[in-house]
Amino acid sequence: MDKLTTDDKKKLSLNAKALNVLFCALGQDEFARVSSCKSAKEAWKFPEATHEGDKDTKATKIALGTSEYENIKMKAGESVQDMNK
Repeated sequence: MDKLTTDDKKKLSLNAKALNVLFCALGQDEFARVSSCKSAKEAWKFPEATHEGDKDTKATKIALGTSEYENIKMKAGESVQDMNK
């Protein structure tokens, strides 16, 4: 078995700390999905995909939000309260 270098030990320690933070921050359902992950990067992918979606979904959400924002216009004589109705 190969000996771990100081750098390897540091990386393993940082990964363990990151996994611990993720595990503590997640609810029971999400924790159950990621508890078998060996790396923090792998564990991060599950909640990220669940809450943000994949790249195409993110791009669609951003485009929709941008479009809605750009279409906000007040009519002449309209108050802010009237516009929000």
